[in-house]
Amino acid sequence: MTLSCPGCRAHGSAIVRDGTYFRRCDSRHIPRLKCTQCSRSFSRSTHSKRYKMRRRRLLPLIQPLLCSGLSQRRMAKLLEVSRTTLVRYIKVASEQAVERQQRRLLDRIAKQGKFRDVQFDDLHTLEHTKCKP
Repeated sequence: MTLSCPGCRAHGSAIVRDGTYFRRCDSRHIPRLKCTQCSRSFSRSTHSKRYKMRRRRLLPLIQPLLCSGLSQRRMAKLLEVSRTTLVRYIKVASEQAVERQQRRLLDRIAKQGKFRDVQFDDLHTLEHTKCKP
């Protein structure tokens, strides 16, 4: 992936390293980059969908909790975040899941060709009440 400046869209030799900064949310030192044309500094995470996320460690924890059927209120209590923060992270997690599924689908099509048959399960079950004989 070639990096480009978010300001002037310059890329290649116009981008130089300019030190590092410490990202507290995941305790990593991130290399800083600088554009020689517009003097704007940025990093690789500037182009990321997780840009400006303060609690990146929560994202992998959310999916198993969602799959296990927990409510948002309970997940927020377990992860010790507010419900509004949790909702924002659930949206990001769902976007990532959609992208991951699209990549899998495209990989499957590239390996095996287009789908020939599709099978639907059309069983509908409706139980009004348990008390009826």
